[in-house]
Amino acid sequence: MFTEITKQKIRSDFQKVLGLDIEKTRLKRVLTRSSKNNVIVVGEQGVGKTAFINSYILDLLENNNLTKVYKLDNKSLFNYILSDKSSSAELDNSISQIESGIILIDDINEILLLDKRNIFKLSSILSEIAKKPRVNIIATSTPAIFRIYFEKDSMFNSYFEVINISEPSAETSEKILEFITPNFLSSYNISYTKEQSKLIVSLAKRYLYTGKFFPRKAIDLLDESLAKAKIEGKKQLDINDVKQIISERTGIPVSNITTSDKDRLLTLEKSLSEKVIGQSNAVNLVAKIIKRSRVGIKDPKRPIGSFLFIGPSGVGKTELAKTIAEEVFLDESSLIRLDMSEYSEAHNVQRLIGAPPGYVGYEEGGQLTNPVWDRPYSLVLLDEIEKAHPRVFDIFLQIIDEGRLTDGQGRTVNFNNTVIIATSNVGVDEMIKRQSEVEKDKFYDQVLVPTLLKFFRPEFINRFDELVFFNTLGFEDIKQVVQLRLKELSNRLKDIGIKVSYRPETIEYITKMCNNPKFGVRPVNRIIREKVENPIAEKILKSELVTGQDILI
Repeated sequence: MFTEITKQKIRSDFQKVLGLDIEKTRLKRVLTRSSKNNVIVVGEQGVGKTAFINSYILDLLENNNLTKVYKLDNKSLFNYILSDKSSSAELDNSISQIESGIILIDDINEILLLDKRNIFKLSSILSEIAKKPRVNIIATSTPAIFRIYFEKDSMFNSYFEVINISEPSAETSEKILEFITPNFLSSYNISYTKEQSKLIVSLAKRYLYTGKFFPRKAIDLLDESLAKAKIEGKKQLDINDVKQIISERTGIPVSNITTSDKDRLLTLEKSLSEKVIGQSNAVNLVAKIIKRSRVGIKDPKRPIGSFLFIGPSGVGKTELAKTIAEEVFLDESSLIRLDMSEYSEAHNVQRLIGAPPGYVGYEEGGQLTNPVWDRPYSLVLLDEIEKAHPRVFDIFLQIIDEGRLTDGQGRTVNFNNTVIIATSNVGVDEMIKRQSEVEKDKFYDQVLVPTLLKFFRPEFINRFDELVFFNTLGFEDIKQVVQLRLKELSNRLKDIGIKVSYRPETIEYITKMCNNPKFGVRPVNRIIREKVENPIAEKILKSELVTGQDILI
């Protein structure tokens, strides 16, 4: 269960530790105390907890050959905890053989994540070992695990002192990369410049934030980039390869804009307008902000864009959000859609970020934060934002302002590569009524903003990049939507071998049935299902319409 650690083993695993002199001094001081002389080092994965301990142990072994250092095997301890043995003779025997020295328990969370019900047994075992006067324990844990299982355990805290290890700065991480450069050069025989090393740290800081921390995330990115270069037979690291790896990991478009990207962005207004009819102003406002982001001139600490879509029901607010997901994110599944009416009560708001440690549902995470954590390049759609509880507005103030949010599990979820769209139809009747009373260029200041301030706090309204008003749709607009939906139906029928075309009067007839200002284009799909799709389905089932046949409706 215990393996003795040698100087040679520590040296083989050693990575330089920078900027932790205070923590190292405190570790030495706590281990020298006569009581409570055991340590649990708490820090996020990748911040250098193991390297920090190895650095201390290496110094200790080189200056004192009499000191013994042992590493506890997590798997053996886990198996022991799960065993049904009533006797602890096996563990007692292992412990009794260690009269003095230091016992390392690295990543204690590995044991806890496998079986959370036996935490009391584990705490008792660690406390029993800690009682030995000439034995010190150094354990490591993540903050989340420590908070859940150890922070309030009085028995554990009577024997263990906490030393927190924070994530090093980007500057310190650059120095660490510089220190390990000789090792990488000998392993890969691929050169890279100091400037490239700094850029890797900068890229890692900006894009690799999902469960990754410095210096490990920078080391891993450099390692994989060099591996890619070696496979491709290169002798010099290409920073575009680094960007490609980031894009593959996160889905965020980091690489330099290609010709096809430029063409797609230059025609973004056109491609959006082809699917969202009659809302050219809304489309143009959204497209401009997305273009700014893609060329790299947006504020990196805020979302790509944040919009409040205001307009009557059925005029294309949600449709534009879906189209952005398809045309910009190139995948409709990147759309994270939340119905804000589900968060109208105070006790439901917590579901957005997840329950805190110790509460029911903690493991499930947040209904907003989890999808963004898993897919950082996404579009967040908040339908009917006016129905949300006021606490929801505070959450989104922070997201829009700072580009991040801490969830119930203590993770910092980054929203820098999301588009935030909230929709609402509050005050729309008044806006439409007054729209004809003011000049077009004064509508925003004299009608839109004053009306919204009757329903939303000023600080919430002011945080959005754009307040986007959607016009009511006229007969010709609805006619275009009908033609678009009929074209989509034609394509589906074409896939099963049936060619369909429509008389102009048929399109006019369907449009007249859908022309209701209160509902916008909402009735279009229903009318087409009733008047076109259902009859066609009946004819197919009755074999009156077969593959290869052309029909005119």
